Amino acid sequence: MAKTTTPQEQRAVGPQSIGFDYQFYYFMYLSLKLKHGQKIGYEVKDDIHIDKEDGSTILLQAKHSTVEKADGSIQNLTTMDLDMWKSLNNWALFINSAESKSDFLGSHSFILVTNKSENNNEFISSLAQFNEDLDVNTIIEKIKSLEKSTTSKTLQGYINNILKIGKRSLIVFFLKLSIETGVDAGQTHHKLT
Repeated sequence: MAKTTTPQEQRAVGPQSIGFDYQFYYFMYLSLKLKHGQKIGYEVKDDIHIDKEDGSTILLQAKHSTVEKADGSIQNLTTMDLDMWKSLNNWALFINSAESKSDFLGSHSFILVTNKSENNNEFISSLAQFNEDLDVNTIIEKIKSLEKSTTSKTLQGYINNILKIGKRSLIVFFLKLSIETGVDAGQTHHKLT
């Protein structure tokens, strides 16, 4: 038997709307933290962007989840999380379509902000290791192994686009990439300054 819903339930805000709210509240919070000479944009260059006084731009992707684990906490940002790879893919598309990859990377940094928890995410661990040892070959090999381990054509396409950035440009991209997990919309990011 089909479940009937009341008019109020039909008009209720769904989980997808919460994601838009999260993004907007994070935008508003960042707007209040702007420094003199900085400009912020919403859904212009990315979910959110900040043009800094030195001419550089911070591109932010804000991803929210309402999916809970058995204990009631928000799900983890897994190694094969579609939102994470989609964000990285979007930035890869920007980089790969730029007239000059080095100029684009020189003037942009990339931040993925999510309320999801981080627990044993192999890509995030590889990124942290890269930031310590600057061994780009190790992180590239990890990404290639992740591409081979999935049957998802969508994820394979995203990962392939990221690898198309090229080794030299990936070094810069990974140095300028930050993934912040467990962030409520009212929290700030340490790399925004």
